[in-house]
Amino acid sequence: MTILSRRSALVSFASALGFLLPSVAIEAMPAGSVSDLRFELYRDTRREYRWRLKAANGKVLARSNEGYRKKVDCRSAITRIREDAGTATVDDRTG
Repeated sequence: MTILSRRSALVSFASALGFLLPSVAIEAMPAGSVSDLRFELYRDTRREYRWRLKAANGKVLARSNEGYRKKVDCRSAITRIREDAGTATVDDRTG
């Protein structure tokens, strides 16, 4: 897979996140490979669990817009994204 096709795959992945879960915010996508991605699970100021998807350079690509009271629920959201993103369609609304 070339770097360009990897970048396209990342853009498709990030776009798919918005359609899989309504609580996802998508950020600009830097160049990199799929293997450079990592999910980070953290607690916010309200002590709720959240996740963010980061590139190797630390740039946040996507994040949860909602907090989860239970860590297991946050991990389940990450699992759903990891399992379902590859089969998600892209809804190109650019015309």
